[in-house]
Amino acid sequence: QGKLEEARDCLEAALPVFCSKGDERAQAGILVDIGHIHARWGNWEQVRQDYATAERIFRRYDHLLGQANLLASLGHMHATHDRFDQAQESHRQALKLHEQLDNPLGRAGVHTHIGNGYFRENRLQSALLSYEEAMDLHRELKDPLGEATALVNMGNVQFREGRFDDALQLYDRALDTHKRIGNPLGQANVLTNIGSVLSRQGQRQEALEVLEQARAIYRQVGAVTRGQDAVEKLIARLRRSSPEDGDGGGDA
Repeated sequence: QGKLEEARDCLEAALPVFCSKGDERAQAGILVDIGHIHARWGNWEQVRQDYATAERIFRRYDHLLGQANLLASLGHMHATHDRFDQAQESHRQALKLHEQLDNPLGRAGVHTHIGNGYFRENRLQSALLSYEEAMDLHRELKDPLGEATALVNMGNVQFREGRFDDALQLYDRALDTHKRIGNPLGQANVLTNIGSVLSRQGQRQEALEVLEQARAIYRQVGAVTRGQDAVEKLIARLRRSSPEDGDGGGDA
């Protein structure tokens, strides 16, 4: 919370500087970043205002990339509020702009957003197809981190559907990728997911061993994430001999 407040204060302090220089596009970018912070806090009315102002500026200057990224963020906001029709429309427009810009990385990001919306809506096969689209694009771009993220998302779908062996295979592939590129936080997040699956399969000791590995990495890295919170809760629950219920604990 404190770091986010500091980031917001710095961004808000930068706004009048770019305003005095007449650099509206820079102002729009800052407003989007501020909106992202307010979204983390759930201040949705402020998010809406920041995004709306940024969108007017992007449209005025025909800044297609800015519009596309903003539409993807709007889609995420709608999905978070369970406004799935509006989310799909925003994402459809974002995809169209990224295709116009010949921006495969942007398209991959939008497909991930779309998949996340479907996952939240429990439309799991649609979510899986979107994540597969994202993975294919990341693979074409030779982007192993993006590919690992897509693999975890696909694994989460399999986990929620109760196909634990399929989920483990996808998580293992993601774990291998994170090891290859030297991403310890990614390894910890995936290990947390693997521990969740093993727990659901009744493999208590194996789950604890994997989760202890994840805990050690989190402590070494010193990062505070949802995955770290999940691993602590899982370990505590398993030590009470009560297996975890869930859809995957770690982040992608």
